[in-house]
Amino acid sequence: MKTLTAASCLAALFLLCVPAPAAQSADDKDVPLSVKGGVRSIDDPEPSELPEKPVEKPKVPWQGQLAVPGWVSQNRTESVHFTLMTELRDDEYADRLIKDLEVYFSQMQKEFWDFIPPRWREAHMEVVVFSGAQAFDDYASRDGGLPRGEKGYSSAREPRIVFLRQAVYYRDVMIAVHEMTHVFNRFCADSTPLWLDEGMAQFYANYAGEASGNTGLSSGVNPEALVIMDGAVRRGAFVPFTEVMQMSEALFYAEGSELNYAEAWALVYWMRRGMPDGDVMFTSFYDAVARGRDGLIAFSENYGHNHQLVSSMLMDCLQRLYKAHVAKPLQPEVGNDKPADAR
Repeated sequence: MKTLTAASCLAALFLLCVPAPAAQSADDKDVPLSVKGGVRSIDDPEPSELPEKPVEKPKVPWQGQLAVPGWVSQNRTESVHFTLMTELRDDEYADRLIKDLEVYFSQMQKEFWDFIPPRWREAHMEVVVFSGAQAFDDYASRDGGLPRGEKGYSSAREPRIVFLRQAVYYRDVMIAVHEMTHVFNRFCADSTPLWLDEGMAQFYANYAGEASGNTGLSSGVNPEALVIMDGAVRRGAFVPFTEVMQMSEALFYAEGSELNYAEAWALVYWMRRGMPDGDVMFTSFYDAVARGRDGLIAFSENYGHNHQLVSSMLMDCLQRLYKAHVAKPLQPEVGNDKPADAR
């Protein structure tokens, strides 16, 4: 059986660091380690049953691209799967970060194993850490096409993560793991639905941030995302999940995108944690997507074609999370007669 143990392996890895969630129903409890959408023994992965997709051999890093910042050749730290380059020399920081990234790489490698073409299973990634916002913005706008003010990105051309160092360490880890998820999704699928790519990235980043010291997170849940969605529900602006799944990049990343990010995370969380067999179902769903199936079609085939029922189940899960992590229920304001999943 194919297995994707994203929540399972990372949750197990962080078990000693993560406090148990407040009283949750059976729907909200973590599934057993033996499933990430299912599970084989993660220490003895089965051969992939997927037809191998043709994948170009990775290019020589930086070849034919932007001029490399001068400090890249000076402040380098190497490990099995990473070359870490920092703008300012900080050996203690570099050693800590690259060791943590190796742990997360190993866990994602095991989780995505059956979906990664063999030549990418031991991929080597570059991680470039800027310390100055101006230098990062200039570089990111040319290399990644990012608007100014962003914090990080993953290159669409190379296995490379670039980010601006933050004031606290756990934020760096969250950015790096978020972007690493995008890289792994590119390894596994020719095209990952935008909501799924961003939702999975935040799903894993939450666990990594919590394990790295972010006390604002609990059991992989970010209360801020719940507050954002609660506000949208009260305004009648909560976006139906079917619309989130079909958003264009321009619409998803438009002004107010924090709601789209929150809803994308909520969908992935519900798919993985909101149902007793969520991890098993998620593996089946991800398998279909990796094979090129449309995201909404694959979702309906695995989670049900009755989208009104799915929406109700999603909102029930969010209400329970809100009660547990923010202490009041998600519900429309009195007098708001719009359905919870309507604009």
